Amino acid sequence: MFALVLIGVPLALTLAHEKGWLRLPRQLQPATKGGVVRAGHEDQTSLVRHLLARLIAHRVAIVVTDAVPDGAAAVWNPARAEINLRPTVLHRGMPMLAEVLAHESAHVAQSCQGGGLHRSAVPLGIPVDAAATFDASLNSGLYPGHASSKAVELEAYSVGARPAWAAELLDHYCS
Repeated sequence: MFALVLIGVPLALTLAHEKGWLRLPRQLQPATKGGVVRAGHEDQTSLVRHLLARLIAHRVAIVVTDAVPDGAAAVWNPARAEINLRPTVLHRGMPMLAEVLAHESAHVAQSCQGGGLHRSAVPLGIPVDAAATFDASLNSGLYPGHASSKAVELEAYSVGARPAWAAELLDHYCS
C-alpha cells in the first residue's frame, strides 16, 4: 500500500495508486525513502487533497514523472487525460503544489469546455489577472506566439494564483 505523506497526514492517494490513476517513478514508490513531502500549512494540505480528489473523480490520472518539458513544473496531456507532474514539485511545499495542480486543473476544465477530457483546451471566458502579472512566464519559451494566442495559459495562471477556485471550475465544466 502506498500513501504520500504531507505534514504527517496520509494523503488519499492510496486508492488512486492502486487503481492505476497515479503512477510514480521508481524513486518515489513505496520501497524507497523519497515519498515524503513536508509543508507548513494545513489549509494548503486540505486544498491539495480536495483538488486531487476532484481530479481523480473526473478520471484524470496524476503521473509523477521527469517527462515534463524543460522549464515547466507540470503539463496537461489531454490525449491521455493525465497531468504529468515533475517530482521536484512534490518537494517544494504545499503552496507550490497547490498552485501547479490548480494551473493544470484549469487546463482540464478548458478541455472539458472544448468537448471533453481528451479534447484540446479552449478559453473558458473566466475573469483573469492582468497579463503583466504573468509576463515572465507567458513570454518564456514554453509559450511561443503572440499574446492573443495565450488566453488558455493566462486563465490557467490566474487559477493557479487562486487554487481554491480550481475544483469549482473542474466540477462546473467537467460535469
